[in-house]
Amino acid sequence: MNSKRIKLLLSLSASILILLAWGFMEPERIVLFTEPGNIGEADTYITGVQIQQFDPAGQLTHAIQGERIRHLPSSDHTLIDEPVMTLYRQGKPPIRAEARLGDLESGHDTFWLRDQVVIYNQIDHNYRLETPYLKITPSQKRIETDAEVTLYQPIGKTQAIGMTANFADDRLQLHNAVRGRYDSN
Repeated sequence: MNSKRIKLLLSLSASILILLAWGFMEPERIVLFTEPGNIGEADTYITGVQIQQFDPAGQLTHAIQGERIRHLPSSDHTLIDEPVMTLYRQGKPPIRAEARLGDLESGHDTFWLRDQVVIYNQIDHNYRLETPYLKITPSQKRIETDAEVTLYQPIGKTQAIGMTANFADDRLQLHNAVRGRYDSN
């Protein structure tokens, strides 16, 4: 074998090893689409809207209200200005989420909150969560984001990148770079 082929083989082998190592070391993250890629012409505008969803037993599961709502026929998305979403839980205080823009996807199964998202227990505002954007799946009582998250509590705050909250079983999972600062009592 000549020296050019040996150098080529060694450099290809080294490149493959580096790419494989990088692939295993880089954590896999689910990418959430943060911006509506469906801005287009609206066929409907409504102001001062409130939408309520009930389960088959007639119990209120969630409500969405907003300043203005626009339906986009090209994607069947509904954009809501200044949305407020309330998730109702049987025997527990409702959870409220607010933002500057909401995007209700076609089928109404997924609701996005974008720009200055704040989530809090409707009874006690001492516990709140802030993030730039959030995906809400009301039927599963689940919220998630892959953005920065700050959780404020009376004794301090916790910050992380990425979060999944399941209100059906009261679980909150912070994904990466979790750090906290707490005051002593």
